[in-house]
Amino acid sequence: MKFEQATEGDAEEILSLQKSAFTLEAETYGDWSIQPLTQNLKELLEDLNNYYYLILRQNHRIVGCVRAYFTGSECEIGRLMVDPNFQSNGYGQKLMYQIQKRFSHARDFVLATGDRSSRNVGFYKRLGYELDRKEKMSEDQNVLYLKRKG
Repeated sequence: MKFEQATEGDAEEILSLQKSAFTLEAETYGDWSIQPLTQNLKELLEDLNNYYYLILRQNHRIVGCVRAYFTGSECEIGRLMVDPNFQSNGYGQKLMYQIQKRFSHARDFVLATGDRSSRNVGFYKRLGYELDRKEKMSEDQNVLYLKRKG
């Protein structure tokens, strides 16, 4: 298991990971209207140039990633994804801990997540995040912002 910063050369593999995570979520909730996090390679490449992406490799394969950036005194985190075949291995938690370690100078950590899964919110609460605010994105979808003191 190896953590490293993603490069443009990792983009296609990250995009594949995002698509498999999207497919699992859509199948789980029976809702194919859920939008994938990154819809094309161009958008992902722009993201890789503007944000810090931490990837987790196992046997030379990306099995997880998370995006973060530092603004003022906050580290904003999002797009945590783990390969559906590895979700029971604690890799999501390990990625979050590594981001917090990498941005340990942050006063606060703010995490954005959808509200379709109480499992996800429960996971973040176990890591010390509490609900900060909720924003309505559409009639049936909200974004939850969770906060953790650094």
